[in-house]
Amino acid sequence: MRLVTLFLFSLPLLAQPHLFLNEADLERIRLRTQSDSWAASTVDSIKTFAAGWPKSHTDKYALASYAIPDKGGQWGQHYVCPRHGVSLTFAAPATHRCPIDAATFSGWPYEDVIVSRRHADLADAARELALAFRFTGERRYGEQAAWILTRYAEVYPTYALHDKDGRNTRSGARARAQTLDEAIWLIPLAWAYDLLSGTDVMTDEQRAKVERDLLRACVETIRRNDAGISNWQSWHNAGVGAVAFALNDEELIEWVVNGKSGFRFQMKNSVEGEGFWYEGAWGYHYYALDALLQTAEMEKRGMGPHRISRSKAFKEMYWTFAQMVTHHTSNGCNLQPGDLLASGTVSGRGADERGCLLELTWDGLDPTTGKPKPRKPIQLPSGETRTFLQDGDTVIFKGYCERDGYRRIGFGECRGRIVN
Repeated sequence: MRLVTLFLFSLPLLAQPHLFLNEADLERIRLRTQSDSWAASTVDSIKTFAAGWPKSHTDKYALASYAIPDKGGQWGQHYVCPRHGVSLTFAAPATHRCPIDAATFSGWPYEDVIVSRRHADLADAARELALAFRFTGERRYGEQAAWILTRYAEVYPTYALHDKDGRNTRSGARARAQTLDEAIWLIPLAWAYDLLSGTDVMTDEQRAKVERDLLRACVETIRRNDAGISNWQSWHNAGVGAVAFALNDEELIEWVVNGKSGFRFQMKNSVEGEGFWYEGAWGYHYYALDALLQTAEMEKRGMGPHRISRSKAFKEMYWTFAQMVTHHTSNGCNLQPGDLLASGTVSGRGADERGCLLELTWDGLDPTTGKPKPRKPIQLPSGETRTFLQDGDTVIFKGYCERDGYRRIGFGECRGRIVN
């Protein structure tokens, strides 16, 4: 039986935005546009897109009015000519034509594929509009992005779960036909939410509804399908991660990074020794790499809990817990069911197995004076350091027992936040 304890450390919540860009990044980009034409061109393209929205969308699909689709879409690979196997061409509002013999098709699944494209365009638009709002300060762009988010919060829970065959299976989703596509769709929406957070373009009630009925609801759709070792799961992690880091949800962050099929699992099991993706094709390699890079960037910026100690030292202790109970009671200690019996600080042999900050920052004795050296700070992913706790810091202890062939028993977590 192995008893494992984790000692995690979390900094105060970050200001928003922080998912892919923060205020310092936005200012750096603004300055860069003044000296580099490519930067100016990139930001100008975002502004141009925002200025033309939503007319560009209604024109593209020949819509009578600007609205969120009232149903989920279908799998993009359905959009082929069944006779020639080539992609169809779309002419708004509802012509789906084979480019070889000009045959046209209608109904399901062709029309539903166009619905899926609209969903993708709307999610991208929310991100671009939110970026334009941040770069220009023009409120109308922020309000348009907020409209997309709040309208999706209204309709997303009403979309039926469906897969590429129209059935309710584990791989099915709501806005799209696969959890894979749903996860990809979720990332720009979560980024738009992050970019708008900290501003007044949405009310507290609207933000709460977007968080509950769009972002978290979409996360639950995706988490129904644990795809294990796969490019699918890498994108699942990226999509859920976008929400987790945008909302500073430590439980979701732990699921994304260290969970059963999380980021670290994928890096260990899906990437081969020389760094190539296990599916053996460059297309899949770069497809999965995109998801992994986005997840890594969000983790770096999002600053979820950072593990500073992991110990299995209980197996090396002189006393077992059963012996400790026996020792107490044999000397007359009146232990009762439900009493809490603590081991005290337990440290392992390695430096990363030390059980408290005093030990973790210990750097030995000065050989000249024989006195303790100055504390060696713990380096955190944010670039900050700690020799002891500061105001706003959170400390998390987790533990579990496991043994080969048996189900793991978890003890939950003990969490405390330092408040001045």
